[in-house]
Amino acid sequence: MFGLEQEIEEVMDQKSIAHFMLELMQIADQAKIIHWQTRYDREHRHYGAFYEGFIGQMDTIVEAIAGKYGKDELKFGEAAIELCDYEMAVTEFFALVEAALRGTFCQLFDRDKDSELYNLADEVLDLVNKTKYLLQFEA
Repeated sequence: MFGLEQEIEEVMDQKSIAHFMLELMQIADQAKIIHWQTRYDREHRHYGAFYEGFIGQMDTIVEAIAGKYGKDELKFGEAAIELCDYEMAVTEFFALVEAALRGTFCQLFDRDKDSELYNLADEVLDLVNKTKYLLQFEA
Protein backbone atom coordinates (compact mmCIF):
# COMPACT_ATOMS: atom_id res chain seq x y z
CA MET A 1 0.00 0.00 0.00
CA PHE A 2 2.64 2.54 0.99
CA GLY A 3 5.08 1.65 -1.77
CA LEU A 4 8.02 0.50 0.35
CA GLU A 5 8.21 -2.83 -1.42
CA GLN A 6 8.21 -1.19 -4.84
CA GLU A 7 10.85 1.39 -3.91
CA ILE A 8 13.41 -1.06 -2.54
CA GLU A 9 12.57 -4.03 -4.76
CA GLU A 10 15.48 -3.24 -7.06
CA VAL A 11 17.87 -3.09 -4.11
CA MET A 12 16.71 -6.32 -2.49
CA ASP A 13 15.16 -9.23 -4.33
CA GLN A 14 14.09 -10.95 -1.13
CA LYS A 15 13.23 -9.97 2.41
CA SER A 16 16.26 -9.13 4.51
CA ILE A 17 17.00 -7.70 7.91
CA ALA A 18 17.65 -4.35 6.23
CA HIS A 19 14.23 -4.57 4.53
CA PHE A 20 12.61 -5.26 7.91
CA MET A 21 14.43 -2.27 9.41
CA LEU A 22 13.10 -0.06 6.61
CA GLU A 23 9.58 -1.36 7.27
CA LEU A 24 9.96 -0.32 10.91
CA MET A 25 11.16 3.13 9.89
CA GLN A 26 8.19 3.46 7.56
CA ILE A 27 5.79 2.52 10.37
CA ALA A 28 7.32 5.14 12.68
CA ASP A 29 7.18 7.87 10.07
CA GLN A 30 3.65 6.97 8.99
CA ALA A 31 2.44 7.03 12.60
CA LYS A 32 3.86 10.52 12.99
CA ILE A 33 2.12 11.71 9.78
CA ILE A 34 -1.21 10.33 11.04
CA HIS A 35 -0.58 11.99 14.43
CA TRP A 36 0.08 15.37 12.79
CA GLN A 37 -2.73 15.30 10.22
CA THR A 38 -5.67 13.95 12.22
CA ARG A 39 -8.58 16.24 13.11
CA TYR A 40 -9.49 14.22 16.19
CA ASP A 41 -7.95 14.74 19.60
CA ARG A 42 -8.30 11.05 20.53
CA GLU A 43 -6.34 9.95 17.45
CA HIS A 44 -3.80 12.74 17.94
CA ARG A 45 -3.07 11.58 21.48
CA HIS A 46 -3.02 7.84 20.81
CA TYR A 47 -1.03 7.92 17.58
CA GLY A 48 1.39 10.26 19.35
CA ALA A 49 1.73 7.78 22.21
CA PHE A 50 2.12 4.93 19.73
CA TYR A 51 4.88 6.83 17.93
CA GLU A 52 6.77 7.59 21.14
CA GLY A 53 6.54 3.99 22.35
CA PHE A 54 7.31 2.52 18.96
CA ILE A 55 10.48 4.59 18.46
CA GLY A 56 12.01 3.13 21.62
CA GLN A 57 10.91 -0.40 20.80
CA MET A 58 12.17 -0.10 17.23
CA ASP A 59 15.58 0.99 18.49
CA THR A 60 15.71 -1.91 20.93
CA ILE A 61 14.77 -4.56 18.39
CA VAL A 62 17.11 -3.27 15.67
CA GLU A 63 20.02 -3.07 18.12
CA ALA A 64 19.26 -6.58 19.38
CA ILE A 65 19.25 -7.91 15.82
CA ALA A 66 22.52 -6.10 15.05
CA GLY A 67 24.05 -7.45 18.24
CA LYS A 68 23.10 -11.01 17.33
CA TYR A 69 23.67 -11.00 13.58
CA GLY A 70 26.06 -8.09 13.05
CA LYS A 71 25.58 -4.48 12.05
CA ASP A 72 26.37 -5.26 8.41
CA GLU A 73 22.92 -6.89 8.21
CA LEU A 74 21.43 -3.39 8.58
CA LYS A 75 22.93 -2.06 5.34
CA PHE A 76 20.43 -1.44 2.57
CA GLY A 77 22.34 0.67 0.05
CA GLU A 78 19.93 3.26 -1.27
CA ALA A 79 16.22 3.12 -0.54
CA ALA A 80 13.19 5.33 -0.19
CA ILE A 81 10.23 5.07 2.12
CA GLU A 82 6.92 6.24 0.74
CA LEU A 83 4.47 7.85 3.15
CA CYS A 84 0.82 8.70 2.66
CA ASP A 85 -1.46 11.43 3.90
CA TYR A 86 -3.84 10.65 6.74
CA GLU A 87 -6.81 9.78 4.52
CA MET A 88 -4.86 7.15 2.61
CA ALA A 89 -2.96 5.73 5.58
CA VAL A 90 -5.20 5.60 8.63
CA THR A 91 -7.43 2.71 7.52
CA GLU A 92 -4.52 0.41 6.68
CA PHE A 93 -1.90 1.55 9.17
CA PHE A 94 -2.18 -1.39 11.56
CA ALA A 95 -2.16 -3.83 8.63
CA LEU A 96 1.24 -2.37 7.72
CA VAL A 97 2.49 -3.05 11.25
CA GLU A 98 1.06 -6.58 11.23
CA ALA A 99 2.69 -7.32 7.85
CA ALA A 100 6.10 -6.28 9.17
CA LEU A 101 5.90 -8.09 12.51
CA ARG A 102 3.87 -11.16 11.58
CA GLY A 103 5.10 -11.42 8.00
CA THR A 104 8.61 -10.18 7.30
CA PHE A 105 9.87 -10.73 10.84
CA CYS A 106 8.64 -14.34 10.91
CA GLN A 107 10.21 -15.02 7.51
CA LEU A 108 13.58 -13.82 8.79
CA PHE A 109 13.79 -15.28 12.26
CA ASP A 110 13.24 -18.69 13.82
CA ARG A 111 11.00 -18.76 16.89
CA ASP A 112 13.23 -21.22 18.78
CA LYS A 113 16.62 -19.85 17.78
CA ASP A 114 15.58 -16.21 18.05
CA SER A 115 13.14 -16.33 20.97
CA GLU A 116 14.58 -13.17 22.50
CA LEU A 117 13.84 -11.28 19.29
CA TYR A 118 10.31 -12.67 19.24
CA ASN A 119 9.83 -11.36 22.78
CA LEU A 120 10.76 -7.87 21.55
CA ALA A 121 8.44 -8.16 18.55
CA ASP A 122 5.65 -9.25 20.90
CA GLU A 123 6.15 -6.03 22.89
CA VAL A 124 5.55 -4.03 19.72
CA LEU A 125 2.41 -6.07 19.00
CA ASP A 126 1.24 -5.36 22.57
CA LEU A 127 1.64 -1.64 21.84
CA VAL A 128 -0.43 -2.08 18.66
CA ASN A 129 -3.19 -3.89 20.56
CA LYS A 130 -3.27 -1.25 23.28
CA THR A 131 -3.43 1.57 20.73
CA LYS A 132 -6.22 -0.11 18.77
CA TYR A 133 -8.14 -0.58 22.03
CA LEU A 134 -7.72 3.05 23.10
CA LEU A 135 -8.78 4.34 19.69
CA GLN A 136 -12.17 2.64 20.13
CA PHE A 137 -13.25 5.06 22.85
CA GLU A 138 -15.06 8.30 22.17
CA ALA A 139 -13.36 11.49 23.32
